[in-house]
Amino acid sequence: MFADWLFWGLGGALALAGLWLQYWSLFADRARGRRRCPKCWYDMSGTEGMQCPECGYESANDRRFFRTRRRWRTVLLSLVVFVAAWLAWQQPKIRRDGWASIVPNTLIILALRLPDNDWAFAALEKKTSAPYSELYPDSPYVGGIVWDSNSLHGWQWNVLADTCIVRSQHELPPADQMTYLEWMLRASEHVSGPRAERLFAARMSFLNSGDPQVRARAILYVTDTRFPTETVQAISPFLDDSDANIRASAISSLRLLGAHSPVPEDLLVRLLKSTDVDTRARAASALGTMGRSGQASENALMALKLAFNDDTNSGVRARALSSICLFDAHRDEARRFIQEAIRDPEPELRSEAIWQMSAFNPIKDGHMIESVLDGLKDESPSVREAAVYALQVIEPMSLSEQHVKVLKSLLTSDDDAIRQSVAQRLRTLPRTDEP
Repeated sequence: MFADWLFWGLGGALALAGLWLQYWSLFADRARGRRRCPKCWYDMSGTEGMQCPECGYESANDRRFFRTRRRWRTVLLSLVVFVAAWLAWQQPKIRRDGWASIVPNTLIILALRLPDNDWAFAALEKKTSAPYSELYPDSPYVGGIVWDSNSLHGWQWNVLADTCIVRSQHELPPADQMTYLEWMLRASEHVSGPRAERLFAARMSFLNSGDPQVRARAILYVTDTRFPTETVQAISPFLDDSDANIRASAISSLRLLGAHSPVPEDLLVRLLKSTDVDTRARAASALGTMGRSGQASENALMALKLAFNDDTNSGVRARALSSICLFDAHRDEARRFIQEAIRDPEPELRSEAIWQMSAFNPIKDGHMIESVLDGLKDESPSVREAAVYALQVIEPMSLSEQHVKVLKSLLTSDDDAIRQSVAQRLRTLPRTDEP
């Protein structure tokens, strides 16, 4: 900290010196009634006429002989002193964040066109990031360093987008492709019109990358709600890729798009019939996302019901149940599927059923309360974990005497989490005989 003060003090001293030089150069040597040659500054007080006897300069206006002398070379020197003062003042920042931290954003963006631009990307990342607490001061979440989308002006985003478009046409190593994809995605939120179309096409070009990790990233980042049909057409071929990560990225892209557009619905419904279990499960979750955002139709809900009833994999059925419960207009109908799942022999389904009961916060239905209490005694740890959470959202006034009796019997459970959760729940009851 002492070194910082030294640099700040030096910067302040140089700034004062620069100010004095500018004053001396521009205002110190006034005529003060003296008649002087404006070219060689010879004293013409005793000279008559309009011609300087020293250099021969002749003026058509007598007022020019009473001008203030300006020393422009010294003015330039003062500017150099100001630059030195600024650099000295910035030294603590340079020592902490690197010299690129003092380069204007526009110059850094233009430097991205250079072949060796790693430093520019690193500097731009720092300049466009901020602590979470600064961006969201009212949020209880502390967080870390996050991206600040308002750190650049609109025209700077346009320049950045154009730079990424130009560089994407060159042969780039996989690491650079990943970097440009990241910044293309960020810029896509701030550009529109023909530039947005060019940027979308540039992102699509990375779908042909020879690196599978780049292709997986490009599949996710090509998602654009302004071009839903083009997005679906671009990623559809990857749904049958031999690489599981590529297939997962393709369905994730459909899920992101489905949160804002109904276009991917038909394709996701067809994927529920896939021979790959993971594909069916992810497709079911994606349809649930569409249902929650209001983008899915009755056809999607029907397909999820069929998947719940007919699929042979418990994981797919659990995803289908979760998605069915996300259709707000059919919440009452979802209760039937929850009650059916709670009786299923597969623990994954029973666990998911209890988690979905928790969404009915608070739980008041007697059948659901009994299912939660049964879940606390289930042999499956995952079912008991879900029941422990659901117990806390049960409406206390909906617990009958028989329910309370069951809870008290669980105070001797071998599971610490169950004992603590039950004791906490009993303490909230308006009873005098609570333990």
